[in-house]
Amino acid sequence: MNLLNAIAQKLYTRFVSSRLGSVGSNVLFITFSKFFIPKNIHIGNNVFINQQCIFVGEEKITIGNNVSIGFRCMFITSNSEPYFHPKTKRRAKYFEPIVIEDDVW
Repeated sequence: MNLLNAIAQKLYTRFVSSRLGSVGSNVLFITFSKFFIPKNIHIGNNVFINQQCIFVGEEKITIGNNVSIGFRCMFITSNSEPYFHPKTKRRAKYFEPIVIEDDVW
């Protein structure tokens, strides 16, 4: 890895970490991931998050210690029914938290 790339990754990690609910030590975010409602996203120690991941924290997202997340993974805490409710003419929306335990790859 060249020096410029290493500096960019450290700056990006610092920027992302400052916006999230909490971040442990020795965490590295590779560039171009997206974080929606970042205050609900909590990251443990020794975590690696590869590039272009998407986190949608309408509910709490917790990532434990010693976790590696691959390229373009998506963590979305909400889901909608595919069909409209016949009376309300709306789709039901569901919210569930996401927990990734320790030592997961």
